[in-house]
Amino acid sequence: MIEHRLSHKSDIPRLKEIWALCFGDAQDYIDFYFKNAYSPGQTLVRLEDGKIIAMAAVLPLNVLTPNLTGYSAAMLYAIATHPKWQQKGHSTALLAYAKAYLKEQKVKLVTLVPANKALIGFYEKNGFQHGFYIREVRLNSQGIHKLQKECAKRPDITAVSAQEYNALRNRFLHGRLYASYNALEIAYQKKLSCRSGADIFAIRAKDTHEKAGCAIAEKFADNTVMIKELLVDDAMLESSVVAIAERMTAKNYILRLPPDKGSALGSEVRTFGMLQPLSDEGFLRRYSNGYLGIAFD
Repeated sequence: MIEHRLSHKSDIPRLKEIWALCFGDAQDYIDFYFKNAYSPGQTLVRLEDGKIIAMAAVLPLNVLTPNLTGYSAAMLYAIATHPKWQQKGHSTALLAYAKAYLKEQKVKLVTLVPANKALIGFYEKNGFQHGFYIREVRLNSQGIHKLQKECAKRPDITAVSAQEYNALRNRFLHGRLYASYNALEIAYQKKLSCRSGADIFAIRAKDTHEKAGCAIAEKFADNTVMIKELLVDDAMLESSVVAIAERMTAKNYILRLPPDKGSALGSEVRTFGMLQPLSDEGFLRRYSNGYLGIAFD
């Protein structure tokens, strides 16, 4: 018998098992997620004969349009089917259940971030469309050195609280189509960043000390720093990258920006998040080129 429901706290060992098998993350990272971010009331599961075979976490967010109309939204996260049950339509069925459940909860938009390009077609078949984009820049230490020569001044980079970061983020993205997160989600991102040896930051102009933007960084074991979000005007972009790199030295850097920023860095704009309206079919005809930014990937 097939059934769907919200997960229970007692389901955690099975959910951890599915996570490890599908995503290959280290056990300490999986334990970190379930300690700091998991909520039984925000995780949907599919069962066969009483055994969980698929899962999807639901992260609440709000999508704001350029005219500041707010749409209640949800991000489906950690969508996974146990390998023994893959290729049998269970993920498709769980997605359909999730969308029906969220529509009942008055959620207007549902979004997700494909784990790789190969999954984009799968999600398109399930009704998702390209809705959120990023510009992704890859720099090595030589590229950073070149920018250092070109940037005479550096802004101040200061670690901040989740609340302050969220205020800076919302102020910078005001007037465009973007995903706004609640304080709990930003607090979880701060924990992720600090766990890696990095943090979330305010960017301040050196001369005026005005808050000019903000950034999220994480360090990885392969000597890479990912600046998962950098929100600053183009005039301060390169100097901000240099300031972050001087704070966190690495061999390689991955930089994610809104799609209309950073074109001078010779980078690629690509789909980041996919979107499906649950009640407003004309949404994506009226709005495009949205920015999601944070995906906890």
